[in-house]
Amino acid sequence: RPGAYEDKMLRVIVDSPKGDKVNVQLPVRIIRQVLKVTGQLPIKSEDLKNIDLDALTASILECLDNETLGDIVTVDASDGSTVRVFIG
Repeated sequence: RPGAYEDKMLRVIVDSPKGDKVNVQLPVRIIRQVLKVTGQLPIKSEDLKNIDLDALTASILECLDNETLGDIVTVDASDGSTVRVFIG
């Protein structure tokens, strides 16, 4: 169906061993426009410590342009934090 990909969600999930949790869910149609206009993810950068946000943003845009589904980035940091960015 036309527009079906636009109905998918970009999700960013961050868990830290200190109990900090972030769970952002944004429609693909919105995040595509936000990234193209601002060049930034609409989440606080401290939630994604030790992540190259420019590289992550470029990767997400490329995946959106190619209508990729599934995991884009999964990080298991040495401090026990996990970050998962995916479209589904």
